[in-house]
Amino acid sequence: MIKLSVIVPTLNDSLIRNVVERIQVELESLGPNQYKSEIIVVGKDDASRLANLSDIRFLDTGNPVGASEARNRGIHASTGGWLLFVDSDCLVQPGWATAMTERLAAGESVVGGGVTFPTEGYWPLVYNLSLFHEYLTSRERREMRYLPTLNLAVKRSVVDDVGLMDEMMKRGHDMDWTIRMAQAGYRLVFEPKAVVSHHPARTEFRTVWRDGIRGGYYNRLNRQKYDDYYQTPGILSRPWLVRLLSPLIALAVTGRIFLRTPGMLRFIPTAPGIYLTKVAWCVGASLQNEPGRI
Repeated sequence: MIKLSVIVPTLNDSLIRNVVERIQVELESLGPNQYKSEIIVVGKDDASRLANLSDIRFLDTGNPVGASEARNRGIHASTGGWLLFVDSDCLVQPGWATAMTERLAAGESVVGGGVTFPTEGYWPLVYNLSLFHEYLTSRERREMRYLPTLNLAVKRSVVDDVGLMDEMMKRGHDMDWTIRMAQAGYRLVFEPKAVVSHHPARTEFRTVWRDGIRGGYYNRLNRQKYDDYYQTPGILSRPWLVRLLSPLIALAVTGRIFLRTPGMLRFIPTAPGIYLTKVAWCVGASLQNEPGRI
């Protein structure tokens, strides 16, 4: 019998109880005959939102830790052969567990799921579309270059092979981790039927802009680290040129998102906001020192 370990990092997130309850419902839907399961939540829960929830393990980290360290601690504490990762602002949707386990049972070793989100609120919508347009449920199942950990399933044998997440990376550690998996020969498969609904805390321009800057900085480090894998353009080695050309780069990337992503045209009012997130990305990619925390 296969055991599933679901690992959720949290830092006093207000949605965490609902997140865990949704996961519990999904795991119960699999039935007890084929799978056993455990849910491990790692981080801080000062408001005791997880109090009285049965059948979970909460690992209090004492001091706040980064998401990569929290996930690594969860991996160390887990006992399952299949590891499923869900973020503390993501609500799994009906059929999530079935879709993930079916892909793994079919022989895949690394599976990322689809992302949906509420459409009310301009800046949360911009944030989600800017970051996760490649993982919309309107896309088909396919092999990816990298996968995000907000909705990811990995067989333990893969982790044993490539190692844990890089805890020195405050952002982009999932990109780094799954690229290492791809370079080790594992297929990174996107399964749009394994869906989470993402509810980000970034709900205003200021926080979305700052997140874009941090994302650009760490994304550039990843792209330079995996230069051959990405065929990284030489412009990223000239930070002053990235900043100078940021309006044009942002325009080109925004246009590509809307023209190449199925279903994106219905979100055309978000184009100016997405454009600004890509300008912020360019600003971050041009920085020589790590941007401050938000």
